[in-house]
Amino acid sequence: LLTIFSACSKNDSDNSFQSYHLIDTYYDTTDAAVVADRTLIEVSFMSNNPQRVFHSREYTNIAGISQSEVNAARFNQLAAQNNDYYKWQVPYITVGNNFSMAYSNAALVAGIRAIELTSDADYDESHPRGTSLTNMITLMIDSYGEHLGKDLTGTNTASNVFGEVTKSYRQFTERELSVVGPWMCISIDKLPTLAIKHKMTLTITFTNGDEFKKEINVNF
Repeated sequence: LLTIFSACSKNDSDNSFQSYHLIDTYYDTTDAAVVADRTLIEVSFMSNNPQRVFHSREYTNIAGISQSEVNAARFNQLAAQNNDYYKWQVPYITVGNNFSMAYSNAALVAGIRAIELTSDADYDESHPRGTSLTNMITLMIDSYGEHLGKDLTGTNTASNVFGEVTKSYRQFTERELSVVGPWMCISIDKLPTLAIKHKMTLTITFTNGDEFKKEINVNF
């Protein structure tokens, strides 16, 4: 998307809409799309199902999105829960004077309590089959926990820029994982040395009690 927007930048213009929240969209934690390519695992909870997405009223107005009153109330509940009440100037892109893509931030309805990754095959001498691989994964994710509740007026909080953190999963704090984006990239820090074919099991446990589990076939 960034490449596309860069290529079209001559025809685009930067504008802003008045948002009252750092996060304008929440996605639920019940289902996700997972794509694996050797040591990289991409996980996206972003859904087109309107029952699973909750927007701020400001975002629905600028984007022309229809939303039920139930979902609007759920958004307000989540914003209050996260102490997200400041006013922001969030940039968005227009193409031909029409709304195209709001660079507003999105998050999951709950934080991450734990990530677990295992394989049914021997990975290396220190990680036989069934052993947790979580001690050697790097996580890239949008992290908002440390920003919420602060007055960031005047700060560029555009998504794809603000909040992105990449580091060893074990280095993330509970606060950093308390409010996170709906897309993440999990990278295994090294290739296997004992087996080539693996059926991995990825388990993500959330603070609301939800558990997402997915089996991933990877041929290294």
